[in-house]
Amino acid sequence: MRALMTGLLLLVPAGVLSARDDDEWIDFAPKGGKFTVKLPEKPKAQPPKDIEYPGGTSKLYMYILEADGGKGAYMVACNDFPADLLNDEVIEAALDGAQKGAVTNVKGKLLSTKKVKLGKVSGRDFTFEVQNIGMARARVFLGEEGRLYQCAVFGSEELVKGDDAKTYLESLKITK
Repeated sequence: MRALMTGLLLLVPAGVLSARDDDEWIDFAPKGGKFTVKLPEKPKAQPPKDIEYPGGTSKLYMYILEADGGKGAYMVACNDFPADLLNDEVIEAALDGAQKGAVTNVKGKLLSTKKVKLGKVSGRDFTFEVQNIGMARARVFLGEEGRLYQCAVFGSEELVKGDDAKTYLESLKITK
C-alpha cells in the first residue's frame, strides 16, 4: 500500500469494490473543489501539498478511495495556477507535461493517450503501467480559469479497464 500511496502522491509530478449500480454511488463534491465526481463512497482527504511550478507554488488537494482490498485506488485532485499565464498553447503544453509527469514519476510506461474535452475544457485521457501496482488510467483537464483537475484509477488491469473505473472517470463534472 505504501507503494500505491507514493505513486498517487507523485501523479502531479475501504474494502473490495465490486460492480455497483450507478444509483448507489455518491456524488462527491469537496468544498471549494469546483467539481463533482461519482464514487462508490466518500474518499479520504489527504493533507494539502505544495506543488512548485516555474514562477510560484500551488496547493494540491487530493482525495483517495482505496479499492480492491487496498491493491487499487480511485484518486481525484485539483490545484490552481494563475489564469493570466494560460493560453491555448500553454494549456496544451501543461496537459502534455501532466501526462508525462504522471507516467515518469511512477516509473511507468505510457500505453495509450488521447485528447479529450470536458465541455470546452481541454484534457488528456491516458493509460499507463505503474511499477509495483499494475496499471492506471487517468484523465486530466486544465480550464482557462487555471484549475487543473485530475482523476485516476490505479490497480489491476481488471479494475482499471472495468465498468466501475469508466463510470468514475467519465463522471467528472466541473462546477462553478
